[in-house]
Amino acid sequence: QIKSQGVETKLDLSPKDLIVSADHFQMEQLFLNLILNAIQAMPNGGTLLLRTGVADGFLVAEVADDGVGIPPEISKRIFDPFFTTREVGEGTGLGLTVSDTIVRAHGGTIEVESEVDRGTVFRIRLPFPDGATGRGRNT
Repeated sequence: QIKSQGVETKLDLSPKDLIVSADHFQMEQLFLNLILNAIQAMPNGGTLLLRTGVADGFLVAEVADDGVGIPPEISKRIFDPFFTTREVGEGTGLGLTVSDTIVRAHGGTIEVESEVDRGTVFRIRLPFPDGATGRGRNT
């Protein structure tokens, strides 16, 4: 779907050896939801950026696009169950609700920054296990 919509993917995964305690399948669902939303926000193509880093003792992961953006009045509701801006039959309004639930279940947070006609960034912050630095094994 990425290539067929003319979306270029960029990765900024640094450092590459970060480790958090998380359910693999739930993380896969989380990022699939965010990536699909980003692709759908760029109907005429654009750039999808996946970035990781460390800030204040948390793993920070970002899914960013340069798509249509989300108006402020809508961004306040995007994590509400069954809220969608898509046409009937095109979405359930649960993708971001599920994403928020997954992040919270892992002790993290998810936030959105968006500007209409400029794009959107979803920022996920996940804690490292107690006593861990996030790199390699626990110290």
